[in-house]
Amino acid sequence: MPVLWAGNCNAAFNMSQFVSKTAIREKLLRARRALQPEARRSFSRRIVQQVLVLPEWSFSQCIGIYLSLPDEVSTTGLVHAAISAGKTLAAPVINLKTRSLVFRSFNNPDDLRPGPRGILQPVNGSVIVPEKIALLIIPGVGFDLNCHRLGYGKGFYDRFLPECPGFRLGLAFEVQLIDSLPTTPLDQPLHRVLTEKRCLSALNP
Repeated sequence: MPVLWAGNCNAAFNMSQFVSKTAIREKLLRARRALQPEARRSFSRRIVQQVLVLPEWSFSQCIGIYLSLPDEVSTTGLVHAAISAGKTLAAPVINLKTRSLVFRSFNNPDDLRPGPRGILQPVNGSVIVPEKIALLIIPGVGFDLNCHRLGYGKGFYDRFLPECPGFRLGLAFEVQLIDSLPTTPLDQPLHRVLTEKRCLSALNP
């Protein structure tokens, strides 16, 4: 499948030839890192406000959420909002040996400790089975306009998503969007992707 860069990108890439996922990943990571810290904070606040008015947020009692790295869309505001609302929160714990992840519960940010790549993760929380996660908030290197996701290349979420029947929500900055990602029939799009400027919904999630 050809890859087209979204028209919002400053460089206005419009590529009709096939581009490998590795090349796309590198380009999108550079674009995200190039954002100024204040822009990241401002965009993250806008995205958090969009999440908080979604019906899926209101109705979901159990939420799986990524704990953001400095250059990702910040989920700190969502963590505090969920705790204040009495929701069950679960965050991913990565097992590098098995290349898998599980979600463990937490209700206090003080219970989190750095794991692989410095990502915070719950230490002693209970394992939350995928079927109980009503809303899963997912990071990514990039997303396309039909809500397909490009991850960091390790496949942790690719293996987890088929087990999770809940609503799948991706958070990204506009610079992380492209028109079309190379996909296979097994790739599952997310239900929705939010950026600081728009809300994208999958045609066939």
